[in-house]
Amino acid sequence: MRAVTDLNLTVARLLEAAGVRDEPRTVSAIDTNGLINVHFIVDMLDGDRFVVRLYGWPWGPIEPFDRMAKEAWLLPRLAAAGVPAPRVLAANRTESEAALLLSFIDGVGLGRIPNRTDEMWAATGAALRMVHDADIGMAGQPVGMLLDGRVDAFEGGWGQWHIDHTRGHAMRLAAARPEVNIDVHRCFPVADGKAAPLLGGPGRPVPPVTEPGWGGGSGAGQHGSDATWKTALRPPGL
Repeated sequence: MRAVTDLNLTVARLLEAAGVRDEPRTVSAIDTNGLINVHFIVDMLDGDRFVVRLYGWPWGPIEPFDRMAKEAWLLPRLAAAGVPAPRVLAANRTESEAALLLSFIDGVGLGRIPNRTDEMWAATGAALRMVHDADIGMAGQPVGMLLDGRVDAFEGGWGQWHIDHTRGHAMRLAAARPEVNIDVHRCFPVADGKAAPLLGGPGRPVPPVTEPGWGGGSGAGQHGSDATWKTALRPPGL
């Protein structure tokens, strides 16, 4: 965790960049299970609330692309398409830090609600569908990693990218969180088992990239996430 004085300086810079004249009353960490980014709620003296998103990168010295720039570009477009996304109020970047100041959206994380109902899961699925269907003006772009207004095409296509990153993410997570006891050698057969349906096996052709949600002609948001292993299903016997 960074020093409080550094955090206060970051908050002050963000508020100044956003044109907020009021002073913060408290800056409180948001307790999450995330490994990469850190979030804080800023409560102002006048009653306003903001969220500070600090970008981290525990997987190595160099981040593969500028996630702050991507989200500063993407969030307003999602909001314009009707997705309940926060407003980007300001950005701050130094040699050692990148941060966004976001509007506060009230709510409770689904994982924190006991006895989750079918209606809650359905609402969550509908929200995710909105994100993937949102027209963000990227029609005609190749399937790939969405960056700040451009797409980095997946080498080998969408399916191969997911297979490769399922393997890679398992290894990175095992190194970063040894207490989880991830057996990466058991993850590899799961990744390989995804190859046929993702790359186009018997009776399961690869969906066309113009299909909504696949990042094609509809202008929908291409999805790229290093956490692709979360979608893997365990084959019998593993």
